[in-house]
Amino acid sequence: MLFSIVWMMVIPAAASGPTKGGSYHPPAVTIITEGAPQDLEIICRLHKANDTVFPTQLQKKTCGWEQQFRLYREAVYGITRWYGNAYDLKDAELVLVSGEKETVIPLPQEITEKLTMNDVLTVHYRTGSITLGPSAWRGPLMLALRLLVVVVAVELLVFRLFRFREKRSLLIVAAVTFVAFGLVNIYTYGWLNSDPRRLILYIIFSLLILVVETLTCISFVEENDRDKTLSAALCGALSASVIHYLMLVFLLV
Repeated sequence: MLFSIVWMMVIPAAASGPTKGGSYHPPAVTIITEGAPQDLEIICRLHKANDTVFPTQLQKKTCGWEQQFRLYREAVYGITRWYGNAYDLKDAELVLVSGEKETVIPLPQEITEKLTMNDVLTVHYRTGSITLGPSAWRGPLMLALRLLVVVVAVELLVFRLFRFREKRSLLIVAAVTFVAFGLVNIYTYGWLNSDPRRLILYIIFSLLILVVETLTCISFVEENDRDKTLSAALCGALSASVIHYLMLVFLLV
């Protein structure tokens, strides 16, 4: 059942990224924003040696309170042999459009020379500056939030609904969930641009969590009979896995 639910969610996720011949490659440029209005759109002006300018609108995705913009190589169809490297991005400009306001920010060459396809740029809207990489708090804060929601708001809530009240039982459940989903979060850490095929391993991890949590709870939780413990463990692990995946899709990663 868990496999079926997660696999159905993998299909639209895999379709969202450009693929060619079954392979995946990340965007040439990925931008996240700080302090930006909700209606923000970003256009990248690409300058060629013959003074030709190619305006290309970046693909927008909103995750929680963060806006993400991606420039895929396929979008720059007007330029042959465009790969999105430092040479291709020379003299490029970002045009930030919000309502009737336009702000032009040059893309610094000292940043594009360091940029790889696994890196992201952060646009600070209020100051009009660009930095390489996300904020230092972004990844750790979201990891802590996912663990807090999965452990406290899902797993412990399920066991409480099954009328588990003893402190020892709840501590065992919390510890097992924290370790299991902690390992999954290490695997999914930094999944801002990720090959959708990696979700296959995510499914395997989810199945392992289901087995480990169930066996551990049956072995160490003695508050109720095994049938009730089994039901609580299965419902808790299944609910936590689905919620965790939805947080990866709809919130910051």
